Amino acid sequence: APDASFGLSHQVLAAISAARPFSDDLDSPDFNPVDYINNLFPDEQSLVNIDSEISIITSKIHNLEEEMYRQVRVQCKIGSRGKEDLQEAKSSIVELFGKINEIKDKAEKSEKMVEEICKDIKSLDFAKRHLSTTITSLKRTHMFVTAVDQLKIMANKSQYREIGHLLEAVQQLAQYFVNYGNYPKILQQNQTIAAVKQSLNTRVYEEFRRHVSGNKLDHKLSPVTVTQLTEVCFVIDALGEKTVQEFKSWFSSEILRNYKNSFQFEEESLRLELLHRRFNWLYEQLGHYDGQWSKVFPLAWKMDEALAIEFSVQTRDQISLHLQNLPVETLVEALKLTNKFEEKVSKRFLGRSSHQAGEKTASVFVGIISSSFEPYMDRYIKR
Repeated sequence: APDASFGLSHQVLAAISAARPFSDDLDSPDFNPVDYINNLFPDEQSLVNIDSEISIITSKIHNLEEEMYRQVRVQCKIGSRGKEDLQEAKSSIVELFGKINEIKDKAEKSEKMVEEICKDIKSLDFAKRHLSTTITSLKRTHMFVTAVDQLKIMANKSQYREIGHLLEAVQQLAQYFVNYGNYPKILQQNQTIAAVKQSLNTRVYEEFRRHVSGNKLDHKLSPVTVTQLTEVCFVIDALGEKTVQEFKSWFSSEILRNYKNSFQFEEESLRLELLHRRFNWLYEQLGHYDGQWSKVFPLAWKMDEALAIEFSVQTRDQISLHLQNLPVETLVEALKLTNKFEEKVSKRFLGRSSHQAGEKTASVFVGIISSSFEPYMDRYIKR
């Protein structure tokens, strides 16, 4: 049995049999020579065919040997080719690693190139922003210089409406150059603007002095004069809020100068009819204001209200000096007349000049003069 199986295990033989079924008893793993011969020559008569059987077996042996030689040669070639394939695979792997390293090197170079390009782009973008800023600054500088030159020309020609608009534009442009004030060209323009503003500030007062006759508002203004003074107000507005407030204070003082002259204070001027005349003086001035001066001053200035407030303050200061010398009856009547005046003026400026007192809204004119009576009213109470 060991010779018949060529020393192969039963598992190997079973696997061979499953892969290639045996077609000859000689191929069977359970081959038994004695049984095989007995099957071929069961009796003596069958020995007649012994030569032919031997020839058949000899032919099979020869064919098997030829097949073995052929398989050996094939296996030799396969082994040699396997070495060549292995060597070729190793060469391919080496070549592949070389290409991978080459790709890695190119990727690193590409990354460096991208970084350099990004750096250049950042530099170019930075330069572009600075160039854009420079171009914008040059354009605004040109506009600034041109506007200042035009402002000087218009100021010399007294074109007040144009001056007002242009002065606002020049001051807006000047704000852009606040941080460049030490540069000679900008410094020169700022000095020019300051000189023009100073000149205009003087001239606007001169324009109004010519038309406020005798410190009164009853002087008749022609339509041309109204237009001219309105345009002067544009300039005052453009000169700034401080200039507006200073002008309002000056204008009120100019008009009230006539009031002071008309009512030089003496004790007898506290007579009720004279107090009534004081209030009537303001009513008359407000009537003149409504007739023509309201067309001159911007509504936002509240010039008539400023005049009324200044009148009330001066009146309070004047009469408070002598209230203690008044008889009680006269004091009470004067207070009633004053309260009536304050109520009337409050109605005129209702909603325009007020301050919040808790949740209630009170006019600034309430108590503006009558408050001076309070320290002396105890005489009336104790009477």
